[in-house]
Amino acid sequence: MKALFQAWADLALRRSTPLAWACLLLAAVATAGLGRLEFTTDYRAYFSDDNPELAALEKLERNFSRAETLLVTVAPASGEVFSVDTLTAVRALTDAWSELPYSKGSFSISSYYEARALDDDIIAAPLVPEGPISDALPLSDMRARALDEPRLVHGVIAPDGDVTGVVFYFELPHDKPAQEIGAVADAARALVARVQTAHPQISFHLSGLILFNEAMGGAIENNASTLYPLAYLVMFTLLALFFRGASAMAGTLLVTLMAVGTTMGMAGWLGITLTAASITAGVIVLTLCIADCVHLLATYSSQRAAGDPPDQALHSSLRINGQAIFLTSLTTALGFLGMNFSDSPPFRDLGNIVAIGVLAAWLFTIAFLPGWLRWSVPGRSALAGNPKRMMLTFADFVIRHRRGVFATSLAALLALTAGLPRNSFGDNYIAFFAEDNAFRQASEFTNENLTGMQYMEFGVYAPESGGVYEPEYLQRLNAFVEWLRAQPEVVKVSSLIDLMKRLNETMNGGDAAHYTLPDARELAAQYLLFYEMSLPSGVDLTHLVNLEKTATRVTVQLSTPGSDKVRELAQRAAGWQQQHWPEHMYSPASGVSVMFANIALRNFSSMLVGTAIAFAVICVLLLLAFRSIRLGAISLIPNLAPALAGFGLWGYLVGQVGMSLSVVVSLTLGIVVDDTIHFLSRYARARRELGLSAEDALREAFASVGVALWITSCVLIAGFVVLAQSNFALTSDLGVLASVIVVLALAADFLLLPPLLLWLDRLKAPR
Repeated sequence: MKALFQAWADLALRRSTPLAWACLLLAAVATAGLGRLEFTTDYRAYFSDDNPELAALEKLERNFSRAETLLVTVAPASGEVFSVDTLTAVRALTDAWSELPYSKGSFSISSYYEARALDDDIIAAPLVPEGPISDALPLSDMRARALDEPRLVHGVIAPDGDVTGVVFYFELPHDKPAQEIGAVADAARALVARVQTAHPQISFHLSGLILFNEAMGGAIENNASTLYPLAYLVMFTLLALFFRGASAMAGTLLVTLMAVGTTMGMAGWLGITLTAASITAGVIVLTLCIADCVHLLATYSSQRAAGDPPDQALHSSLRINGQAIFLTSLTTALGFLGMNFSDSPPFRDLGNIVAIGVLAAWLFTIAFLPGWLRWSVPGRSALAGNPKRMMLTFADFVIRHRRGVFATSLAALLALTAGLPRNSFGDNYIAFFAEDNAFRQASEFTNENLTGMQYMEFGVYAPESGGVYEPEYLQRLNAFVEWLRAQPEVVKVSSLIDLMKRLNETMNGGDAAHYTLPDARELAAQYLLFYEMSLPSGVDLTHLVNLEKTATRVTVQLSTPGSDKVRELAQRAAGWQQQHWPEHMYSPASGVSVMFANIALRNFSSMLVGTAIAFAVICVLLLLAFRSIRLGAISLIPNLAPALAGFGLWGYLVGQVGMSLSVVVSLTLGIVVDDTIHFLSRYARARRELGLSAEDALREAFASVGVALWITSCVLIAGFVVLAQSNFALTSDLGVLASVIVVLALAADFLLLPPLLLWLDRLKAPR
């Protein structure tokens, strides 16, 4: 392999201009694919077709109806919903549902129809009578009836009657999700603003799934337009300061722009739809590309400082760094390809996009950058002189105090790693956004004052048409509903049960003692039929029971528990069903909260499997590259330690690992392995080719690559720290943990690896 990179160094100098132009042409063709890129904010993009929670949700939607919601929480300053002003505002919102694009209808106390008896018949009468709302209406009586109705309380009216809500239902075509969601959100805000102008004493808070998707898109757009460019600016400014000149920095900038353009352009050519997860590929490729360039430039600058002419310095840098840069690029690409084990399609896309980008960065570094350096000829860099002497001084310190340094480093590693079990897996999607975010504020207000903003759903099936009327089916369903209401995470349960009890009470003279389920199938069918027939046009019960009457829907509103609590409740519900229901009634929990609660754990587990396989392949490559089982085995420690310690520290400080952090393992593995390979390559070269002792080989490794490792780490940390300032948790968490692991990786290579290499040398030395 050494001869191969020697030959490449010769070719790169001899054909530097044609190679540079070929790279520019390749980058231009690939970058043209940027125009084909599409982006989605649809949360369903995070779930594969065989995801069990998504399958349960789609089965539910096939039997009932798919509807995305937008909730307007109405909070009058008077604290009284049943006033003329508030009811007028609620009716204005409710009746305007047809003005909103893709809207299917709305629901509120003004559109609620209660069951009333008329001789031997049941009629559905509006809770709030039609016509003008005035003080002449029996407002206190309406209030009492509403607060006595389980179907309304904790749904569209608070138990104290001080807050109410209007729910809008939408069926989006999902041809262009971002534009569709934006159109709905804009129209809803315009409607609310119009109503608020007429009713200034009322505050309105918009939340719901539609607004969640819009907030996701806004956060990602903000990151892409401001935070990512700022991260680029900070990193390149630091590079300019380190290199003390525009030439080296400009060359690095060109290489990274070509690599990032090629990466995202190839995603466009391949028809990949970007999401909040996969859009970070550009930033990841940028960081890894900078590392490649810095190592090549560091050796070039060092050779120039030693007196070599430009071409000779460039030849030496290509020859010395060729194998290390190739190995780091190959191992990093393998690490990201391991993300194909992910259960979430956007993370599989991210792994494939970054793998393409890493190889593009490697190609442009070794084929374009030499031509640029020959054309621009950078001057003296800050990488020589004092920084090199400081590295030698640090190397002497580590060598002299090897035992103390190793013991301290190992103790710190074990202490940090002990925090790993403190992590739980999952996401609270409301907490994705900063505390001052309008969607989060509205959601938290609604959760505290009206109803739970997280939910899970069950589709409970009967074995035959009309089977939902069977007393046995209804009794089993009722037992499950009562069990759910007793769970600490549950705010409200909506099902057919409450309606059937109310209908039975109504047909028995309104006697509260008959607020029970009908005891005969014929009665249940008759009650529901009469009630449905008396509902006005456009109002039906398909949100509770399907048309064939073979299934009913149970919707459970939750408080804002952590994902672990959501998973536990879903598991307890499954256990209860298995114990009390026949097999045909069994229904797994579904819904956005359940899906996000499970995807984080499942994604992290599958990612660990993929990373483990990729890591095993990387280890084999390192063994072959270094031609030493012991050297390859020792490299495992500094490669594994940073991620273990980083996630352990996260367990102490935060304790919740969401979807965004599953990518950190693959991302930082590339950076960690990059540092270790460069350090070990220089150490092995000094031992074998230069015949140096172990101590002097360490000094040579610190002097030749120590400064480059320090610079790349500082630049990457600065970039990740900028990302950590994001108001979007999926980005900020990634930035925080990635910067921590980069710090730990540098510490592992500078403090943990040298004592291990000296210990290995003692084992090999003759007695």
